Amino acid sequence: MSMQNLNLPNLFQTMFRQGSAENSEPTAAVDSRLDGMVSMTIRVPPALRSYYEIQAKAIGAASPSALIAMALEGVRHETNALFSSDLTSKVSQDARVVRERLLHLFDAHKFNALMIADFLKEDGFTLETLQNPSAFTSLLSIPMLERIADSFNVNRAWLTNTVDSSSGPSTCVCEWYKRPGAACKRIAELYKQNLKLRIIFLRRHRAKFPQAFKESEDAQWEQIGIICQTEHSTPSGAKYYKYERWSFDRWNNPRGRESFKAVAMWIAQVRLVLHSGISLDSIEVDENLLTELANGKSLPALIYVEKNKKGSWDITDYLPDPRWEAEHEKDDVLAVENHYEFHKLDQYLNDVGTDKESVDAMKKDLAQRRIK
Repeated sequence: MSMQNLNLPNLFQTMFRQGSAENSEPTAAVDSRLDGMVSMTIRVPPALRSYYEIQAKAIGAASPSALIAMALEGVRHETNALFSSDLTSKVSQDARVVRERLLHLFDAHKFNALMIADFLKEDGFTLETLQNPSAFTSLLSIPMLERIADSFNVNRAWLTNTVDSSSGPSTCVCEWYKRPGAACKRIAELYKQNLKLRIIFLRRHRAKFPQAFKESEDAQWEQIGIICQTEHSTPSGAKYYKYERWSFDRWNNPRGRESFKAVAMWIAQVRLVLHSGISLDSIEVDENLLTELANGKSLPALIYVEKNKKGSWDITDYLPDPRWEAEHEKDDVLAVENHYEFHKLDQYLNDVGTDKESVDAMKKDLAQRRIK
């Protein structure tokens, strides 16, 4: 019985039709412990009430309410069994799709076969099982797939194929455009885990920032986004990277642009004191990929495919910095500094092992060098 067809009134009426004669034999033994345990009020048709009274009288050791409790307990049991069956059989039904998505995930993160076997060895995987589709799919389980999805910051439903294909693989981990402090806080959390971080600022290839800045919403929308990369190792010590997709916005939106620059400004200030552990990168990506990333339809790891233009733009060119003046959008510098102060981003400096005084001293020293 499917959940769509599960209808309690119909179920009870069917039971009534199957045994309403006064002399009918009881259809099942009743657990006397159920007698009196129904604590809710249930309205039933008179004919159905008559059926339960007849059955209770024939059994002689149970009340009508106990029989109702037994029926509801049976419905509960079958419903649980239905959900349990769906959960455990889903991987086997869609094993080919799940296997393809899992291998795509590892391939996007530049895992070779040895690394995959090493990463999944506690789940029983070997090089041989990776090469045998039947053996591979026999080891798949919902808990294993959900653990991998959480580890790589991908959508559980996408990896387990428990929703339609319109669901994308990527989930948003941090929304910075309204609260840039959330990005600073997340960076501090990851840094405290002794992870090496690379914060990557994205825009499309050949983005027309000057036009978007000048004409705002009247210009072509220029999407911007942030990806956070962290370094990890397999049990055998092979290095790999995980990626978090943070939120996306538009350069045309002044508040989103100011938050984007403010986060980069905070990272740049942290790096004045911390010379390792946190790095800043700027990448131009294909427009289609950028749109897919913004909508969660692509894996963030794909930003490092060959066609993307690493180093073709630099977010620091748009920032106020004691070492140099902003090369672009100088009219925006004051607004960014005010945005930075309004959100009190300096409060997060202590969270990464530095402090405002250290940063201010370094900025002063750099400013003096620039004057010389």
